[in-house]
Amino acid sequence: MQPRQFAIIVLLLCLLGAALRITLLAVPPVIPVIQADLHLSGTEIGLLTGLPVILFALIPLVLPPVQNSWRLGLAAWSLPVLAIAVLTAMLAPWPRQGGNDSLAGVTQWWPDWKNPLVWRVGFVFASVNSVYFGANAFLPGLLGGAGRSDLISGALTALNFGQLPASVLMVVAVHRIERRVWPYVATGCLILLSLLGVVSTAGAWTLFWAGAVGFCCGLLLPLGLALPPLLMAPPDVARTSAAMFTISYTLAMGISVAAGAAWDLTGRPVFAFVPIGLAVLPLVLLTPAIRFHRS
Repeated sequence: MQPRQFAIIVLLLCLLGAALRITLLAVPPVIPVIQADLHLSGTEIGLLTGLPVILFALIPLVLPPVQNSWRLGLAAWSLPVLAIAVLTAMLAPWPRQGGNDSLAGVTQWWPDWKNPLVWRVGFVFASVNSVYFGANAFLPGLLGGAGRSDLISGALTALNFGQLPASVLMVVAVHRIERRVWPYVATGCLILLSLLGVVSTAGAWTLFWAGAVGFCCGLLLPLGLALPPLLMAPPDVARTSAAMFTISYTLAMGISVAAGAAWDLTGRPVFAFVPIGLAVLPLVLLTPAIRFHRS
């Protein structure tokens, strides 16, 4: 590979990583704003959280220029991601004709749904998605119900920006822990502890525990995204990734709806965190069954 081609690939990978972070770390006043505007119930909040559009959340930097319209804010946040996708399509090197590409001749694109590893990876990644989206969706209702609406903005900020130090840590330590079981299990247990801290406090400690949840999600997101290329042969990475995203986001949406329904049925937003906590169990119980080598 020529140096120029290598530099372009590295640049594109950085841009794609930035696009992923834009969709996941755009701090989410969007949910309480939409909830207040549309007067949503707990179940409806769960449905909203499960929609892919909720990824393009809002931050105060975006809302003022668009007259505090969450609708225009969602559109504004999609523009840099679209620009990165176009830039990737323009600059990405194409395989040469007759080249010795390891992926040449690959015709299998449909996921191997009969492979138990595909489902384990999907369930593990679903744990991360369910916690992150569920906490963002129901933390405002939890604090509002406790009479501490003044903490909502700070808690959401801690939850989302708590991922940043985790990302920095992963840059340094990822090669030491990427093929080990204990980081998944230990972080899953820490998430359960942090969720318990969130629901049992309504003060400064809530900000701490919300930040701890965000930190754990920041650790697990790159570990989860790395599972298909770590475990599968190169021709199977794309279709396994597709299966992982399909399973994980489908389950995350189901958990969000279940959490909202639990809120509506009991009348207490704290019960929305019961399904979210249960969603962590695959991370703790299934990861030890994964053999961290390529099949």
